[in-house]
Amino acid sequence: MSDRIAIMKQGNFVQIDSADTIYAHPVSRFVAGFMGEVNLFSVNNRDHSPCIEELNVSPRVINQLELDDSRPATLVVRPENIRLPGNSGEGYEFKVDGQIQSEFNLGSRVQYEVKTECAEPLIVEVFRENRLSNAIGSSVTLGWNLEHCHLITGE
Repeated sequence: MSDRIAIMKQGNFVQIDSADTIYAHPVSRFVAGFMGEVNLFSVNNRDHSPCIEELNVSPRVINQLELDDSRPATLVVRPENIRLPGNSGEGYEFKVDGQIQSEFNLGSRVQYEVKTECAEPLIVEVFRENRLSNAIGSSVTLGWNLEHCHLITGE
C-alpha cells in the first residue's frame, strides 16, 4: 500500500499524486479513464467525443472555465457527480436531456447509461436507495455543477 500513485504511459510518468487527487483532477484523458468510469466532453470537439456545446450551459459558467480555443480541452465529470434531478434540472449549471438505455446493479450503487444528444451515452451512478423505478426507457434531465467538474487542457 502507498499514499501516492504513479501513472505511466508508454514508459513515461504522466501523473504522480495521491489517489484522490488523480481521481478528481486527472492531467489527461488517459489518466481520467485509467482511474475508472468517466464522462468526457470535448470543449472544441477535435476528437469527436461528446461536446460541451451539446449541454445546456450558461455563458457565465463557460466564462468561469476560462477556455482557450487554441488548445484542446476536455471537461471531466465522474458518474457519481451527475444527478438525476427529474424533468426540470433546476439548480444545475450543466443540464442535458436523455433517455435511460440500461441499468446495472453494482451492489450498493446502481449505474445507468443515458442516451443523450452526445455521441457517447453518459454514465450516471446513484446509491441503491436512490434507484429509479421502471428506469429503462424513461426520459430524464441530468444535471451537475461546475464544482463537480475538472477541466483538462492540452492533449
